[in-house]
Amino acid sequence: MDVINVLRRIRQGYGSGNKRMIKTLRILAVEEFARERGVTDETVADSFIRRLKPDVVGTKAFDHVIYEWLEKEDDKLKQALLNQALDLDDTKMIKSFF
Repeated sequence: MDVINVLRRIRQGYGSGNKRMIKTLRILAVEEFARERGVTDETVADSFIRRLKPDVVGTKAFDHVIYEWLEKEDDKLKQALLNQALDLDDTKMIKSFF
């Protein structure tokens, strides 16, 4: 799941308490992962923009649930990913990540 790879990079670069940092880290994570895969940034971003609907709608909402997850250990992001999991492999990957 592309979104897990993006989240992993965001988590690695995140410093507690800086909500504005999330957007910058997301952009950098998407660009880096897209380069590695040889695809466009839009292809990677689609994994959370389109795929997480209706639980998370748009990049602002995505950034917000990331912040809530990192700062408050909120499980809305995890649940949104589980709700949109395509198969058992996705479910396992999500559960092991969180």
